[in-house]
Amino acid sequence: MLEELRKYLEPYPEGLGVVIEKLDSGERLNWHAGDRFPSASLIKLPIMYCFLELVSEGKENLEDIHVLRENDKVGESVYDTGILRDLHEGIGLTLEDCMRLMIDISDDTATNLIMKRMSFSYMNENFIRYGLHETMVGRYMMEYDGVQKGRDNFTSAKDTNVLLKLLLEGTYLSGKCKELALDVLMKQRENDGLNKYLPQEIVYAHKCGCIKQYQLDHECGILYKDGNPFLLFNFCSCNISDSRKLMNQLGKEIYNMYYS
Repeated sequence: MLEELRKYLEPYPEGLGVVIEKLDSGERLNWHAGDRFPSASLIKLPIMYCFLELVSEGKENLEDIHVLRENDKVGESVYDTGILRDLHEGIGLTLEDCMRLMIDISDDTATNLIMKRMSFSYMNENFIRYGLHETMVGRYMMEYDGVQKGRDNFTSAKDTNVLLKLLLEGTYLSGKCKELALDVLMKQRENDGLNKYLPQEIVYAHKCGCIKQYQLDHECGILYKDGNPFLLFNFCSCNISDSRKLMNQLGKEIYNMYYS
């Protein structure tokens, strides 16, 4: 049935990578799945996974406190993601607070605080170990001068699909960290992509990534059915003006196929 969705992808021979996988049967639709894209905020998903592996190993503690400093803050306008840049210096944040802010509202200051608990080489080595061959970190959030110097963050639809399957299996994570990661993804505040027109009772654990000035618009997540993970959705796009409408349409079609 997933092959029926290919007609919506065919108008985009470039700038689009998609993987949709039905978990119970293994049926999968691939469209330029391994194409590498600048990741925007989608990189925050593998960053969270790396960090939670450290927590699972007892090398990090989610209850540890970071006191917010002025020089932690990044972002300058309401078009940047996050809220921490607008809060006063001296607020105490647990590392779990930072991780939730990193995913649920895509806070860039919180993301940098989590990233700085690890090295770039550590994260990139783990991405390879996870089987994410097109994923890498090369800069912190809002470090756009890094992009101009050739340093950026990357991923692919194939890689996010691999990572979501690792998460569902709990590979490298404790049971508590696996459940925490899923809970965080289920509380995502950005909901105008795949699930924009889906009934609210359909659980969708997901992460989005968008940088308008670079025309990047991504999303990946786990759709649930009858209380269980049912379908993986992975979407990476660049220079596609109607990317959200395409995600909305795919969501409607998936709903009609499997839920209605």
